[in-house]
This record gives sequence, C-alpha cells and structure tokens, in this order.
Amino acid sequence: CQEEQHYESSRLRKVFASKACRMSIMIGTDLTRKQMINVVQHLGQLAKPWVNKKQIHLIEISEFVI
Repeated sequence: CQEEQHYESSRLRKVFASKACRMSIMIGTDLTRKQMINVVQHLGQLAKPWVNKKQIHLIEISEFVI
C-alpha cells in the first residue's frame, strides 16, 4: 500500500535525522586541529554549508570582513 510506504519512509527519515543530530559536533566541544581540518574540508563539499536544515544562517560573513 502506498500510504504504508509513505509512513515507513517518513519514520525512517525521522530516525536518520535523529541519529545525524546526535552525531553532530555540539557547541563547546573541544576539537583537535585534525578534526577541525576535517570539518572544514567536508563543509567545502556541501551545497550550502552556511545554513542549517531550517535555513537559519549560522554565520554572518560581514563579521569576517576587515
């Protein structure tokens, strides 16, 4: 049934989102230099690394302009 498949995919999406959230780097977490480099390299592969899922801007680029 198509309705059942939609329910299952919706449920799986929520499970994956929850897992991804728990695996993310939390504010205040100390990172090694290697971990920081890894994060920046992976951010470079994202289509929109400056926004989160809800499209809330995480940085303001003007803060870094001298």
